[in-house]
Amino acid sequence: MLEEVMNELAIAAPHIPARRRISSSHTTFIFDEGVLMNAMSFIAGVTQAISAYRAAAQTLDEAKIASATNELQIQLTHLGAEVIAMQKERVQATEREGAALRAKNDLADKVRELERRASERDRYELVDVFMGSFAYKLKSSSSNGEPVHYVCQSCLDNRDMKVVLQRHISGGKDAKCPECNTGFTFNWYRA
Repeated sequence: MLEEVMNELAIAAPHIPARRRISSSHTTFIFDEGVLMNAMSFIAGVTQAISAYRAAAQTLDEAKIASATNELQIQLTHLGAEVIAMQKERVQATEREGAALRAKNDLADKVRELERRASERDRYELVDVFMGSFAYKLKSSSSNGEPVHYVCQSCLDNRDMKVVLQRHISGGKDAKCPECNTGFTFNWYRA
């Protein structure tokens, strides 16, 4: 190692004449313009320079590592943002699915209600009680023990209310709807 350093020193310092080098088995003294240098202290300085170079190279490597680490952190941040976006999309899809399910259930409820209303309406038949005055009359086949009665056609069709007409003889009317106050005149022979 010492010989290599000395050779490098000889190459690096060609301006020092060979006759001015004084050498022994362990130490070489270089005499330059009246200054006597110990080779060991020179080597120590060169060794420090080499150590400084290695530290700089290591620092450069650490800078590369730090740069790579920073790049990985940026990629992880982007990946995390994509994961969050995917989770947000999943939450939105779940919300849409829930809204669709609620709408389906609401529609199913409406269908059941319409079926119930149709079933109730099928128990009645529309009859002309007197000269264009219409009411619904309970079918005898659907009475299920109920007495024959009439319900207001307007309330059943428009309000989905089954309102039984009440006998009310006043002003030429025989019956009246207690809900909408429509008066009815009956042809009792036809009704």
